[in-house]
Amino acid sequence: MRRRVSDSNWRTLFDAFSADELARHRQWACELAERFSGPEILPVLSRLSSDPDGHVRKAATRAIGTVSSRS
Repeated sequence: MRRRVSDSNWRTLFDAFSADELARHRQWACELAERFSGPEILPVLSRLSSDPDGHVRKAATRAIGTVSSRS
């Protein structure tokens, strides 16, 4: 699914993945946000930057930087 995501449907996947119990899915949510989102997603990414999983934290921090630089 995440390989076929587009501008029109990324948010649906992001919302599902960002709240998932699997860290891998939360990481994927950050990657989707980095690729497609605008500044409206920063509060969720900020929460994910404090995730218990280090890979999620790293992906969220990277996404925050990318999204913030677009603003």
